[in-house]
Amino acid sequence: MAHKLGVVILAAGLGKRMKAYGPKSAIDISSDQTVISRQINIIQSCFPKYEITVIVGFQKDKVIEKIPSLISYIENKKYDSTNTSMSVNLALNKNNYSKLLIIYGDLVFTDDIFKETPKNNSWIAIDNEKNQRSMEVGVNVVDNNVVHFSYGISPKWGHIAMLTGNELSLYKKITNDKRSHKKFCFEIFNEIIDQSGIFKAHMNNNWKMVEIDTSKDIDRAKKLVKRG
Repeated sequence: MAHKLGVVILAAGLGKRMKAYGPKSAIDISSDQTVISRQINIIQSCFPKYEITVIVGFQKDKVIEKIPSLISYIENKKYDSTNTSMSVNLALNKNNYSKLLIIYGDLVFTDDIFKETPKNNSWIAIDNEKNQRSMEVGVNVVDNNVVHFSYGISPKWGHIAMLTGNELSLYKKITNDKRSHKKFCFEIFNEIIDQSGIFKAHMNNNWKMVEIDTSKDIDRAKKLVKRG
């Protein structure tokens, strides 16, 4: 329904550096939480009206068994030959939303990230953690607007984004073209910006975030969860 917030959790990817661990979203980070179950719990506590869709692909059954039965999922059957832009598009073409929250399925974060977000605007979460890897995707910010995404710059994109209005319409239009399906979400965001889209930079030093990309990141995520 259009009045609800759509939430897309991207959990289809292979994660080549951690393939032996299976889907990163299904990794245990405490005695009673996986990465994706924690994400879902935070969404449920922070938003009054929402509809969550999990995009699955690589070892899909391991992810599906970790999500509540009331949460819907869509399989990206081409997960190994397409990219995150297509996974989001699958959800957009199934549902009609006025706002869409995109969350990468390998993120462990605190609920502070959804506090004091830009109102009635599309926004990009900015990760200010100093231990981010230097070659990860970063953003250029001018007057609190994200004006470009690129590798090797700082601050870093936190792999969470809210799309609404013109930016949401442009995302759907661009990704309905099959030529975009091998692109990352940030590449689509650059195209949206080039077409006069506006993304506010959402920065807050209170939140904590860990992107699970190595075994050491699992340990960092577990420590974050213990701290609350």
